[in-house]
Amino acid sequence: MLLHSIITKKKQDSEFCVQSSEFCGQSLLYDITDRLWGSTREENRAARDRTRPPRKKPRAKPKKGEKLPPRRPGIVGQLVEKALEGRTLGERPELFMQLVFAKAAVEPAAEEGLLGDVHDIPVSGDGTCIGTGGASRGIKICECRKDGVYNCGCNRRFSDPDARWGYDSYRNVFFYGHTMYALTYYNDVIKADIPLYIRLVQAQRHDSASLIFACSEFWELYPEMEIGAFIGDSAHDNLPTYRLFHEFGIDAVIALNGRSPTEAGGLATDSDGTPLCTAGHRMVNWGRCPDRGRTKFRCPLAACRVESCGNKHECSESPYGRTVYTHPDMDLRLFTSIPRHSDEWKRMMNSRTASERFNKRNSIDYEMQNTRIRGKKRIFMRSVANSVNIVLDARLKNMRLDFMALVKDAANAAA
Repeated sequence: MLLHSIITKKKQDSEFCVQSSEFCGQSLLYDITDRLWGSTREENRAARDRTRPPRKKPRAKPKKGEKLPPRRPGIVGQLVEKALEGRTLGERPELFMQLVFAKAAVEPAAEEGLLGDVHDIPVSGDGTCIGTGGASRGIKICECRKDGVYNCGCNRRFSDPDARWGYDSYRNVFFYGHTMYALTYYNDVIKADIPLYIRLVQAQRHDSASLIFACSEFWELYPEMEIGAFIGDSAHDNLPTYRLFHEFGIDAVIALNGRSPTEAGGLATDSDGTPLCTAGHRMVNWGRCPDRGRTKFRCPLAACRVESCGNKHECSESPYGRTVYTHPDMDLRLFTSIPRHSDEWKRMMNSRTASERFNKRNSIDYEMQNTRIRGKKRIFMRSVANSVNIVLDARLKNMRLDFMALVKDAANAAA
C-alpha cells in the first residue's frame, strides 16, 4: 500500500509538472506577443471590454469566383495620392512583429542571394481568409434572457473585437475573421516560395486597397530593396494602381477584370489590349522597344498569321504591312510596359501561383484555417512564425543539405 501510494503521488506530481510547464510555455508566448504588439495591455483590455451590437452576416453573394466590391468607391485612388505624396498610410500595432520577420528571416535570405537582385524583385500579392475562434454573435451582457428574449440586439462584448464578416470567393461562402495579405517572391532556381511581407487586415477589405498599404509598408521595412514587378490577379486591376506603379517604374503584370474598354489611344483593341487591324484581326506582337518605352505590332497578314485579308490594299501597300506602336501613356491598364500575353508576360504571370502556394502552406499545412485562436495579435504572431519557417525551408533547400549523410557522418565519428 505504501509503495502504491508513493507511485501514485509521484505520478500526480509528474502530471502537475507537465501541465505547469505547458501553462508556463503558453504564458511566455502570450507575454512575448504582448510585448511585440504595438499597443498596451490596457488598450487591448479596453478594446475587448468595448461593447457594440452584433454585425449580421451578409446575405447577398456575388457570382462564383468574384469578390465583393470595395466598400468605399474611390478609396484606392485616395490611397495612391497619399503614397505618391510620400505620406504614411497610418500606424499599425504589428510593426514590431513585421520588423522581427524582416530582420530574422527575409534579410538573411537576401544576403544568401535567394531574392536575386534586391533592386529588381518581382513580387506577387494576394489575400487569404483567416478565420477566428471568436464568436460572431459576441457575449451577451444584458438581462434580456431572463425576460424570455433570446435574440435581442443589445450591445455585447467580443473576444476578437477586430474580426469582421468577409467573403471567400474561392469557396463562395462568407467567413468571420480576418484577411491576411502577403507579398511573395518565387525563386525559380530552387523552386521555392519566399514570403517577404504579411499584414492582417479587416476581412471585408478589398485586395486592391490592401496592395497600396502593402507597397507603402514594404518600402518602409526594406529601404534597401526595390520592387521591380508586381504580379496580381484581376482584383488589383484599377487605374490608380497602374499609375502608382508607373510613377515608381514598377512593371504591372495584372490580369484584366473584364471591364476593359474596346478602344484606347485611337486604336481598336481586343479584350486583352491587343490592337486590331482595320479588318478586325488581332495584330502581331513584334517585340518591345525598351529605349522608347513602347511595343511594336505588325499586320497579321504580312506576319503570315492569317491567310487573306479583304482590306489588304486599303490598309497598306507596303510588303511589311501596317505597323502600330503602343505605349503606357496611351492607356496604363491595357498597354503595360510588358505587353500582355507576350512570352515574358505569361512567364511572370505563371509565377503568381507563389502567393497561392504560400497561402496554402499557411492555411492548410500550418492549420491556420482550423485554429481556434482569437485576437488579431495572436493570429498574426502565429502567421509570422509560420512565415519564418517557410523562409527557413527555402534556405535549407538552397543549402542542399543531406540530413541522412550528416547522421551517418556523426555515427561514424562517434564510432
